[in-house]
Amino acid sequence: MTTNQDRRRISQALLSLLLGTAAGGTRAADPEYPSRPINLIVPLSAGSDTDVIARLLGDRMGRLLGQPFVVDNKTGAGGQIGIQALAASKPDGHTLSLTFQATLALIPHLKVKKPYDPVKDFAPVGLFATTGNALLVSANSPIKTLAELIARAKASPGKMNFGSWGIASGGHLMGEYMKKLTGIDIVHVPFKGTSESLMALLNGDIDMMFAGYGLATNQVQSGKVKALAVSAKQRGPTLPTIPTFSELGVPLAIDGWFGLIAPAGTPPDIVNKLNAALVMVCKQADLADRIATLGMKLAPSSPADFGALIQKDAQTWGTIVKDANVPAE
Repeated sequence: MTTNQDRRRISQALLSLLLGTAAGGTRAADPEYPSRPINLIVPLSAGSDTDVIARLLGDRMGRLLGQPFVVDNKTGAGGQIGIQALAASKPDGHTLSLTFQATLALIPHLKVKKPYDPVKDFAPVGLFATTGNALLVSANSPIKTLAELIARAKASPGKMNFGSWGIASGGHLMGEYMKKLTGIDIVHVPFKGTSESLMALLNGDIDMMFAGYGLATNQVQSGKVKALAVSAKQRGPTLPTIPTFSELGVPLAIDGWFGLIAPAGTPPDIVNKLNAALVMVCKQADLADRIATLGMKLAPSSPADFGALIQKDAQTWGTIVKDANVPAE
């Protein structure tokens, strides 16, 4: 019979082998790490998509590493509170965060006093999954394609509008970016939340809105809305028939993402050990199937590649915020 101790030894051996392969034979991670449960900060509330996938990842990585991952929902300020808590944590690998793109690539651009530096204050462990947004119109809208929407907007500048879940929200800035790339003049209408903006779309009070794959998929399948295009680099797993903006000739291609980060100063061998566990977890087929239901794709990366992505997206969103003239708070 295989005991828990045996399973841990097997997992550690597999991790050591993967570490040796990935690092080209450099020194393996400290075999004593982790020595206690790992605190996994989730900067959004329990039940959110970020929370759901954090628990899936944490449970599986914990089994590989021999210590449980304890999810700690630190909510507030759109994710800022949780990420600030991580930045202030001891860099010993026992406090991590499963976070999402906006916390590192967007929030710092919206604050006069930067809450943290997305590059200097954190050690990237690895990208976990990617997702995207869909441009939606009501099922009752006469618009059937992105080309029709653009043509109609250009024929009546300033007459059409788009809703979002608030000023400087992802839906707002995605709409502003679409305006820039297509040359259309449409008016932003902010709401207090996603449900309110969706209701306005269904009631015909707004012409269009961007929504994450989860919400978009549910509404498309219910027949209440039409999806014209998706903003990611590839078609979404739950909306495979909806073309990307790039396919339709508009160079709007921004993946949303979720990734694992540690405080700056976390030893590289610990980061590498965590990354090896993340990569191993992402090879589990049932995990890919599970997160696909949330409109996500597994996309594990090295720490270096994830760090480069954070820097690139921070620059991209900084430009979008500047072009949209969103005032910093």
